[in-house]
Amino acid sequence: MWHRQSAKIVVSVAILLLIPVVVGMGLRGTAKERVPATLKGGETALADVVSERSLLVIPDETTPTPIFSIPPSPTREPTPTGAQPSSTPPRASSPTPLPTLDPAALGLPIGNRISNPPPGAIVSGELKIKGVAAGSDFARWRLDLLLNGNEQLVVFLDDSENPREEEGTFERIDTALFPDGTHVLRLRVFHKDGTFEEYRRPVTFANGNTSFVLRGGYVIEGQASESGAEATPEAQPGEETPTPAQPAVVGNGITEPVDGARVSGVIRVKGRADAPNFARWQLELLLYGDEAQRVLLAEGEKPRSKEGTFKKIDTTVFPDGTHVLRLRVVYTDANYEEYRVRIVVDNRELLASVPNQNGITSPSDGAVLQGVVKVEGVAFDPNFKKWQLDLLLYGDPNQAIFLDRSSRPRRIPEVLTTVDTTQYPDGTHALRLRVVRTDGNYDEYTVRVIFQNGGSQQ
Repeated sequence: MWHRQSAKIVVSVAILLLIPVVVGMGLRGTAKERVPATLKGGETALADVVSERSLLVIPDETTPTPIFSIPPSPTREPTPTGAQPSSTPPRASSPTPLPTLDPAALGLPIGNRISNPPPGAIVSGELKIKGVAAGSDFARWRLDLLLNGNEQLVVFLDDSENPREEEGTFERIDTALFPDGTHVLRLRVFHKDGTFEEYRRPVTFANGNTSFVLRGGYVIEGQASESGAEATPEAQPGEETPTPAQPAVVGNGITEPVDGARVSGVIRVKGRADAPNFARWQLELLLYGDEAQRVLLAEGEKPRSKEGTFKKIDTTVFPDGTHVLRLRVVYTDANYEEYRVRIVVDNRELLASVPNQNGITSPSDGAVLQGVVKVEGVAFDPNFKKWQLDLLLYGDPNQAIFLDRSSRPRRIPEVLTTVDTTQYPDGTHALRLRVVRTDGNYDEYTVRVIFQNGGSQQ
């Protein structure tokens, strides 16, 4: 009897436990469909749920909207013009790398260099020395001429702290001021750490100048080679050029100009720089004597044991007023001597006698040209950056041919470049001068010129 009652109790409990399950199955049915389920982080996945009828779902504002779903009857959203529908979430695309070009393989010039004159050139008269001098750690460049290729016969030509990132003119020289022979142009590009790259280009001067005399104020570093600088022009061919007497120099310093001198135009700064533990010399201009407005004029690593020219400077590129020339002779232990000379720059009279406007001063508008001609002009601005000269074939800006550029202003009419008109077709063309300011804007000046060499007009 007790066993029968126990069995009934067990069956009753089992029935009670199964009722909710049976009821739930009866309500939900047995059909399955896949609906999106929200995961952590807002992502979605497809989950199997059991349903027989549509269920009313009340949106939960805290639940992110699924990125995509696969309902029984999908409805596409309108696709914006130009866009492509996608069934997958967008992914960030990696940029396609640009092809790497090998300049050497294309025959293009690479890096710093002397590009003109070409190797083995034989030249006479004016020589335009061109090239590139730049780099990420660029400090300055310096150009020298080694007479006969001799390291002991170095003639300083020019230097600058302004890089030449594109091929441009370093310096123009009159080769007739040097003795004939095969010499070497040497370009040094200095890095910020004091090291430098060196580039050389042999060139032969052929002007019929057989005497080993320098003219035009050029000097051999470390020698009193002002020798012939003024005396040579008066010397007759075949005569021996006398060497002017040099003043006795008892110490380092600037000997010319003298303290308080009033100067204008182009001047030579002379002096002496030497010491038993000599490392280098440096010449600067302090505008209005202000240390914060110093301009590097020149520097050298070879001593000047006798009086010589440190640098020729064009005072017209500086404002009128009282400034200070400062020479420092630096020792190997980094100590230095310092020498100062006050100069009064006054170019009012000089500039009053020349055109005060930028432009091409020669040739004149409408000039008929033949052969090689010089182009002169004025290019200056308080915010000057550079000037550039182009030839516009038939006056067409779309047929512009680059002639020359420089970062040195021209406040008085000077030769900008020379043009061989025989290299271009006869006809009416235009010379265009642009004076570019530091903000990138520029002024433009043009003159019409007629090339007439008996050639064809294309």
